[in-house]
Amino acid sequence: RAVSLVGGVLGSVQLHAFRDDERIEEPRLLERPEVDWDFASTMMRMVHDLLLSGEFYALTDRDRTVDNTVDQLFLLSAPEVEVRRVNGRLAYRFHGQDLPADEVARTTWMARPGYDRGIGLVEMFGDKGLSFARTIQEYAKSTFADSAVPSVVIKTDDPDQTFQEAQELKNGWMNQFRGKREPAVLNSADLTPLSFSPESAQLSIMWDQAVKEVALMTGIPARYFSLEVSSMTYSTIESERRDLIDLGIMPFANRIERFFSDLLPRGQKARFIFDAFLRGNTTERYQTYEISARVEQMTGQPILSHEEIRELEHRKPLPEPEPMPVPTQLTLIPAEEEAEAS
Repeated sequence: RAVSLVGGVLGSVQLHAFRDDERIEEPRLLERPEVDWDFASTMMRMVHDLLLSGEFYALTDRDRTVDNTVDQLFLLSAPEVEVRRVNGRLAYRFHGQDLPADEVARTTWMARPGYDRGIGLVEMFGDKGLSFARTIQEYAKSTFADSAVPSVVIKTDDPDQTFQEAQELKNGWMNQFRGKREPAVLNSADLTPLSFSPESAQLSIMWDQAVKEVALMTGIPARYFSLEVSSMTYSTIESERRDLIDLGIMPFANRIERFFSDLLPRGQKARFIFDAFLRGNTTERYQTYEISARVEQMTGQPILSHEEIRELEHRKPLPEPEPMPVPTQLTLIPAEEEAEAS
């Protein structure tokens, strides 16, 4: 869930190129980093390795004819990349093949001093959160494997009953209870149900706690795992999504931005723009535009220009107004000349 959430958000926005804080035309590397994968798929794969393995690797393909710039990538599965040092420098192998070090690009989530590999969240925090979640899943599976039938004791008064007859009695009870749960008729036998303890039946509470552990590991608010675990309320969609960006998305976005910035020509930076994701509902947006218009009336400078507002609303620019027709120059004719002409 954490991978799909972070990767889905980053894949829904776009990387843009900037120089001196001014947006410039996006190079092909930012529009489609991998030839065989779309932008959203590339983001999902990067986040997957960054979150679980603590790093991701890519082979770079440079355009030797245009400033030797990187124009596409080939992502490598991080667990399958071997990293070692040769003469003090990092060397890489993938599927038994040595890779040119100058063609390998990577970024890490966190690294320990003296180690050449990144640390994933599972390794960083240990397997506590995930193992707890797996334990709850296995417990629920085993508990409710037989249609959530509580254990019972079947007592018979027949002292001569054989083991096979007892087994058949047990199977008869289980078969009658499964499926349609028809009434079971057991000859000369009494049932003593062993009900669940309150603690054993509270699987929902235990599962919520397990997911809280995972939320703490990833930094993503637990409510995004479809849990009602917080009383915090948000007045707008934008403020709720801003909270998700700040707490759960930006740590991943910053690393991916730096990764691509290092591959762009000198002076250019890659940056995610989250405006489209943070877009509020229609009422909230138009209230913002109204405030911008009032500021323009008071100061003469709008917060958002008319063109920027239309762009945010995905509207085409207004056509240029046609120039006003120039009136024909009128020439006064003296009365004498008019009389002679007539």
